[in-house]
Amino acid sequence: PSEERAAAERDEEARRVEDMRARLGPEGLAAKKAALDDAVRRNETPPPAAVLERAVTPPDIAEAVGRMFRVTHTQLASSSRQEQSTTTNGASSSTCTKPRALFVDSVEGTRFCRLDVAASTRHVPRRLRQYLPLLEELLFKAPARIEETASTIVIPWEAAVEELRRETVSYGAGTGLAGSGTADAFFVGVKVEAEKREASIPLVARRALLEAQLDDPARLKAAVAKLALELASELRDGASVARTALRAATCAAGDTNRGLLLAPLQKVVMDRARFALSPVGAALGYRSKLLRDLEDLRSLIFCDPTTGAPLKARLTGDAGAVAASAALFETLERTVFDKAKAPSSSKTTTPPMTTTTTTT
Repeated sequence: PSEERAAAERDEEARRVEDMRARLGPEGLAAKKAALDDAVRRNETPPPAAVLERAVTPPDIAEAVGRMFRVTHTQLASSSRQEQSTTTNGASSSTCTKPRALFVDSVEGTRFCRLDVAASTRHVPRRLRQYLPLLEELLFKAPARIEETASTIVIPWEAAVEELRRETVSYGAGTGLAGSGTADAFFVGVKVEAEKREASIPLVARRALLEAQLDDPARLKAAVAKLALELASELRDGASVARTALRAATCAAGDTNRGLLLAPLQKVVMDRARFALSPVGAALGYRSKLLRDLEDLRSLIFCDPTTGAPLKARLTGDAGAVAASAALFETLERTVFDKAKAPSSSKTTTPPMTTTTTTT
């Protein structure tokens, strides 16, 4: 904040008040005061007993939404792939083999299209789960590394963020109300104008699963510093600590005894990450381990086939979006999921692809 601008705004407001006093004069000010006193008197008048005794039926939110929009839910497909891709040295590596469940919601009258992806984190070891807030902070605020056929293009983080803001209405990633390292799910969502869905939705998906450069030291340091500052502020606020404990007890049954310690534990994690990014931490090998852990965390969330919970993607849009949903999901399969690498520790083979369609 600028102290000079704040002072100028105070002076401007004082001048405005004095000009209004001069313009209204004593009679005008008296009329304004009478109108204000009358409004206060009306507001403070208790409602009649007949109003209090009358039974009021709570509004039906579902009915109200139904009158505005008619929603049709369709499960487009359930699939899992296991394919082999050849690396530059001739060795083969498994691509993303996580089962995926794809859904479409047809909403008449909307001019927007939204894709939400939900992935389970219950199979992620605690050692990596503690970095969920850091992944959430980095995913859309990091440089973008685009692998071309013969070259690699790196887009600075400022330009990457500006492109996302230009091509979308909103986007984001997070763990929901469960919060921090106790979360059982990780979410990625994007909302775009309907005519931009074919280009903008795959763009956000590629950034989240493929292109976000999680090993950029500058952005990683900035993310760690930001989270550490927020946690320090939260620890000084008793209400925030209580809310965090309540969320942990409500949303993560396995961590109910850790709710009150959640914020302090997260601060310890950020302090360790800050040390890992220091010159001493880098010399001792902690930086490279942190970078590997972040990449493994992303792979385990979006590509690990060992968990029975599928990666759920839900597309919401108008009739045009529904008509193009099969082609859009095929584009996501080809340009995002088939290029994402499964965790190196994952050796489980998923069943062959199955396709089912259910309309409710």
